[in-house]
Amino acid sequence: MDFKKLLKEIPQGTHIEAPIFDMYIMPYGFLTPDPIEHALFFYYVNARKVYEDFVLDTPIIMEDEADIEYDFRSMFISTAALYDVSPEAMTKAWSVIDRQALALNLPLLPNEYQYRFTESPTVLIQ
Repeated sequence: MDFKKLLKEIPQGTHIEAPIFDMYIMPYGFLTPDPIEHALFFYYVNARKVYEDFVLDTPIIMEDEADIEYDFRSMFISTAALYDVSPEAMTKAWSVIDRQALALNLPLLPNEYQYRFTESPTVLIQ
């Protein structure tokens, strides 16, 4: 996916703002002002929701219905693009995100590559 091409297709004047989690920046939490940590925290929150809704609690799908598709890899790469940070840099901030999640009594994402990406996922340009 070519994000530079996608950005050109967004109508001029459109303002896209990535959330910054001010309430979790030190001394109130474990995050720093670094956008990499905020990008990974945003991914964590969204990925955890998808994981709980569609992996842990797999919805019943009738024969004639299409299976629900979820792609954590694309979610990870898209979040990096939204924050204008590299996916590689995001992979190095998991310890901060885990500490923040635990401080909030939130469950961690499973320690499996398809959810946590401890190394950069491959970006395919189509």
